[in-house]
Amino acid sequence: LLLNAMFVAAPTDFSIWYMSHIIQQNWQDESNNNKQNTPNTKVVSPPNIVGWSLACTLLSWFHGYALIRTYSNSVETVLLAVGMALISPELLGNRKQQQQPNNYYSFRSALSFVLGGMSVAIRFTSLAAWIPMGLILSIRRANEHCPSLSRREKSVRWWHVVLFPCATCGVFGILTSLITDRWFYGFWTIPFLGNLHFNVILGNGSLYGTHPFHWYWTAGIPAIAGVMLPFLVVSLPWRGGTSTNPTKAKGTTDIAAEEGKSRQNDNHKDGNLLSWKSTLWWIIIPYAILHSFSAHKEFRFMMPILPLMCLLAGYQMSLWVVAGGEQHKGGQNDVHGHPKSVYRRAILLGVLLFVLNIPHLLFLSLFHQRAALDVNRHIVYMIFQKEQ
Repeated sequence: LLLNAMFVAAPTDFSIWYMSHIIQQNWQDESNNNKQNTPNTKVVSPPNIVGWSLACTLLSWFHGYALIRTYSNSVETVLLAVGMALISPELLGNRKQQQQPNNYYSFRSALSFVLGGMSVAIRFTSLAAWIPMGLILSIRRANEHCPSLSRREKSVRWWHVVLFPCATCGVFGILTSLITDRWFYGFWTIPFLGNLHFNVILGNGSLYGTHPFHWYWTAGIPAIAGVMLPFLVVSLPWRGGTSTNPTKAKGTTDIAAEEGKSRQNDNHKDGNLLSWKSTLWWIIIPYAILHSFSAHKEFRFMMPILPLMCLLAGYQMSLWVVAGGEQHKGGQNDVHGHPKSVYRRAILLGVLLFVLNIPHLLFLSLFHQRAALDVNRHIVYMIFQKEQ
């Protein structure tokens, strides 16, 4: 468990920190652009997107309970999180403002889809996350980075990105996993084909229990998301309006209006498919839909997309906390000039995250299904006493 915590859980948390940092930089860049375009606009202090995203993952009862275990889903989770972090400057950020050479992004994307191939070799269902990632990366490179190209040239470039790095490096990752399995098993084997044959073709997954098609949407995702669920709903990019208070005084803007303007700019520039929140949802939704077709369902099957939910929820939590200061501009401030209502909201949200996660984690880690462990420990003790 300690090794899994170091090499699986910790890299996952680091990836969430890295991606949330890029989202934070996006917000700051958009805020600076608004200041330049409208000098008289008063922009609120930036939300702490990084801090709340980290709080979501570090206090998540399901990450604490399942991510450190030796599940194949845990390895799939870290591979997806690290792989997406490698290409997050393109998927979630603004590549034009980062001033990095093309080789820098080519190497990162190639390494990302090598990890994707290794993830597919472990669980073939991870294709539901990596295929949307590859398609969105292809669209962004064809449209955003080469806007002057003709439609035919964009199509050629799109296929070029699909084939390399997405498909080519993905196949290389699968071959790497097959060679590794050959080394350890001593014979050639293709585990993900066995998984596909047993669970899908033969349908034997139902032997371990069945759930209705909607179970992930009505029970699975709400359970693992917990207190993050309402913030996830608010983060839906197809929800419509964004500002909770559109009738602001002239010359001022609140954090929701700022976020709404950023979303409108993203949608106008790249289409709704390519805004950063839409990118995350276009990975989450197909992944959950594909798993919904399987009769056998478990909470841990949704674990690979939980880090993406932490990013979305952390972003919305940070907006909600800062919005408290905008709604109470005439209230009391602390010694740093920050409205006390911001700290009240932050404390309330922090308490909710702790109370609605840590007790569950302690129960599941210390008491849940511990009878088998106690019996085995007692058997070992009896054998040891008999030998003496």
